Amino acid sequence: MRPAVDRHAALEANTHAAERSARLATRRNTKSRYAGKRDEVFADWRTQIRALASCPNAHVKLGGMGMRMFGFDFHQHALPPDSEQLATAWRPYVETCIEAFGANRAMFESNFPVDKVSSSYVVLWNAFKRSTSDLSAAERRDLFRETAQRVYGLRPEAC
Repeated sequence: MRPAVDRHAALEANTHAAERSARLATRRNTKSRYAGKRDEVFADWRTQIRALASCPNAHVKLGGMGMRMFGFDFHQHALPPDSEQLATAWRPYVETCIEAFGANRAMFESNFPVDKVSSSYVVLWNAFKRSTSDLSAAERRDLFRETAQRVYGLRPEAC
């Protein structure tokens, strides 16, 4: 059994890499060298995620994509997005992480209340469900529950 600190260190490393990539991809400052380069920055982010996934003790938390810094600008729309719109926008990121880490090393999480700027809590979770509708029941159990139970040492009966 690996010490808990290894799992938490891996999560922190992934969080910092994802946050850095998100910041690079979504800066709206016209002076930013990344403005208007989502595809280019996504390609770099995908490469970094794949490299991180090669570390067997690393796990990925899928969430936080509703934050303004992620650059989808749903907070600027006249109407809030529905879960299909969110799933469509977030799918490339979700799929990249699941493909790289596998469902057994990935978990969904909410970043509420920060994500509230883009959608409601229910819409956010429905978007996650839509984005994984083509996966097996076992993969979805991992993504929505079992990976978090393993990583955080939670007892299933307490969840």
